[in-house]
Amino acid sequence: MGDEQQLRVKIVGVLNSRACLDIRFVAAGVSIMGYHYGYVCDLVAQGCVDVRFGVVDPSSGAEYDDGADVLRFRRRDLGFYATLEGRAQIVHECTHAIIDVVRKGQSVRRADNEAIAWIAQTVFTLKSGGRLSAANPDLPQVKDFVDSLTAVAERIIASGDPAPGVPPEAMSFIGGMLSTADAARARRRGLAPPVADVMSGIPWPKPGRAL
Repeated sequence: MGDEQQLRVKIVGVLNSRACLDIRFVAAGVSIMGYHYGYVCDLVAQGCVDVRFGVVDPSSGAEYDDGADVLRFRRRDLGFYATLEGRAQIVHECTHAIIDVVRKGQSVRRADNEAIAWIAQTVFTLKSGGRLSAANPDLPQVKDFVDSLTAVAERIIASGDPAPGVPPEAMSFIGGMLSTADAARARRRGLAPPVADVMSGIPWPKPGRAL
């Protein structure tokens, strides 16, 4: 079994974990529920979402390509994806895939897309007994940002609501910080990222792929 296939198996395991399937919240009008991760798990297992090593953005540890339906990861060390940090990274990128599915044909602000993925990753991390690390190179190095993400995730976990909402002011702060960091990275590469993207969805089965 090749390394990318082994990573696919690890992704399926993470998406089937209790900590992942228990994620549930609504942010910026987007619903993120445990059963969504189960659906993306099936897409990954069936090959409708591809898994590859090598990222397009050299500043990213991982990324989801919504146009090609590909999960890309920088690190080839398969042991990393057994750590909480590695598993949380998988949840983050698969949350982007969920948004691609549930918002097919719709425009989604990049700031909201990224904020939702970080909130899901933080909920998963806390439910797995960990804490979000301010030392994470993918995060803006601002303590208030990490504190805000953690506070939002803790409220989601503590809520008895089956679909707790993230306050708009929290989304504005988290998304704004991420957008500023994203713009700075893009400027270093001579790029100007769009404010929003239209989600293309994920075909099942992918055209031309034998299942």
